[in-house]
Amino acid sequence: MPGGRRRDLDGGQETIGKKMGKQAQQEQPQKPVLPLSAHFAKEVSMYLVFGVLTTLINLATYSVLVKLGVHYGIATSIAFVLAVFFAYETNKRFVFDSVKATKGEESRQIAAFFSSRIATFGMETAGLVLLIEVFGVGEQLSKYVMTAVVVVMNYVLSKHLVFKK
Repeated sequence: MPGGRRRDLDGGQETIGKKMGKQAQQEQPQKPVLPLSAHFAKEVSMYLVFGVLTTLINLATYSVLVKLGVHYGIATSIAFVLAVFFAYETNKRFVFDSVKATKGEESRQIAAFFSSRIATFGMETAGLVLLIEVFGVGEQLSKYVMTAVVVVMNYVLSKHLVFKK
């Protein structure tokens, strides 16, 4: 039994040490951190706000250029590029907080951002054809559905591909 007694004493000391360690950890002040759900809500809210502003920039640029006599194809291309640059900068700074990227990382982010936006534009176009031509869904409803899909895809691609941490 002496061996059993020794184990009890050792185990007791170990338990006391663990309890004291937990108390010491609890007494140290913690940095305030947003809960995951609050962080997610803030990120999504900012993404939607800047998405609306991006859309307004796209529409305003297109409208001004067309009124100035620029062909609609060129006008929409210029509007797209300006809107995507605006979206990149605001997403980087205010949505995904990625302002400390190196030059190489920023080049990768810009390329990934434009590539993902071009890909979702292609996906939207294909989705519209599928919904309208194959399934007979109305043009406006199809546009709303595909816009929702594209917004979600752009967020996911930006978060997990472009501005991944």
